[in-house]
Amino acid sequence: MRTSSPQEKQGPQSRKRTYNEWLYPVTQDEIAHEHGTVTLKCTVQENDNSSLQWSNPAQQTLYFDGKKALRDSRIQLVNYTSKELTISISNMTLNDEGIYTCSIFTFPVLTATARVQVLGVPKKPEITGYRGAVPEGTIITLTCNTTGSKPAATIHWFKGTEELTGHVTHREDSAARTYAVSSQVNITVTREDNGIDIVCSVDHETLDPNAYRTPQRIEVYCEYREAELLVTECTHKIQSHHKDFTHRKQNTALLFTEGIRS
Repeated sequence: MRTSSPQEKQGPQSRKRTYNEWLYPVTQDEIAHEHGTVTLKCTVQENDNSSLQWSNPAQQTLYFDGKKALRDSRIQLVNYTSKELTISISNMTLNDEGIYTCSIFTFPVLTATARVQVLGVPKKPEITGYRGAVPEGTIITLTCNTTGSKPAATIHWFKGTEELTGHVTHREDSAARTYAVSSQVNITVTREDNGIDIVCSVDHETLDPNAYRTPQRIEVYCEYREAELLVTECTHKIQSHHKDFTHRKQNTALLFTEGIRS
């Protein structure tokens, strides 16, 4: 007597699975930006007149066939046929992140999931620590802060075209599921730094390159004595036989204060 192989024994079931495969819904994972829009598409190769449905991570029905089921003005129907149910969700929040389910109501019900990841957009960076003009040779400490990013944003410092090295710290806000990022940089200023911008730049996958750049203009006091006046490295030459000069640059105007020699 011939014994059937396991494959032969499972033949009818295999044919049934193959048939069901044509009915299985197909979805894909999506990444959305905070305040942006995500599109969720569910398709089947064949449909035996069964209904299609999208539901959210809380298992609330969003759309059943072409009919809206949840009162949320952000959710809209993009396309509906017997083989496709596509919807969109606008003004996404971090709370919208999770697993969305597309179901086709065959017997049994067949489902497919789409993981939606929502990225938090960082806030524009702010620079603190600058307290006004300082003498050359002074070490100033600047701190750049940005909040609301997910994943954590990256901070870069620039002095002109030169990139500076900062000390970075991250703090996770577990309630908001975002990160606060801080970077601190120490700069020993020279007279050449007078009027230059120290720039904090924030990089994040939700931002265009160089979208967030915050400058801090630096003012440096330069003191000159009579013997140094004719060899000054400043762009403005000062000549005097009777006075010492101190000058500083403020609001793009070159200001001079005079000190009478004793």
